[in-house]
Amino acid sequence: MQYFCLSILLIINAIHLYNCYIGRDSIRTHTKGFLMPFLLIYYLVLCSVYSIKFETLLFFVLIASWVGDVMLLRTKFCYFLIGGISFFVAHLCFIPLYYIYIDWSCVEFSVLYVASIIYVIISFIMFYTLNKSLPQPFFYGVLIYLLANGAMNVFALAFAFSNRNLSGILVLIGSISFYCSDVVLFLVRFHQKSAVFRGHFVIMATYILAEFLIVQGIFIRQYVF
Repeated sequence: MQYFCLSILLIINAIHLYNCYIGRDSIRTHTKGFLMPFLLIYYLVLCSVYSIKFETLLFFVLIASWVGDVMLLRTKFCYFLIGGISFFVAHLCFIPLYYIYIDWSCVEFSVLYVASIIYVIISFIMFYTLNKSLPQPFFYGVLIYLLANGAMNVFALAFAFSNRNLSGILVLIGSISFYCSDVVLFLVRFHQKSAVFRGHFVIMATYILAEFLIVQGIFIRQYVF
């Protein structure tokens, strides 16, 4: 059953990404709303088949991400704001989800400090790059959002230190991919001089990869331990 769900999930993702790549908005906008629900179904099936605990926080992450997906399909700023808030909530939910599986005695805090500084610097660079083109109500929201995403990534790094196996690797790569997706999204949406090749495709490819790897990483952590 899990392989059937995985096959359906991969097919939907492939259809969506292909239409992002060729710029066919009529199909891209319709398939986007199915990405997170099918990923959630896939995770539910995994939990059922392998008799493991269903992580409620991961449920909230995927629901918030789905709301964000649907809102970002619309062009009005108010919908973009709701979508941004939804993904902000998703990042905040990731942090306690990772925290559950962190053994702080295994964490290299010096690396965590360096990573924190790097994410803060990148977030401020993005903020100053975009500040002239950002809508006024959204001005500081971008900075706060990117810092929250960076904080999520720092906890993902701590998770990887605590789980030095495939689970940790998947969660860390997924979290980094999520940050990259958001950076490209802001550049495509707000930076007029930015010419990201196949922007929508890059945004969605990194986003889909992020969500799938994180879900898979959390499942592996639950299943193995």
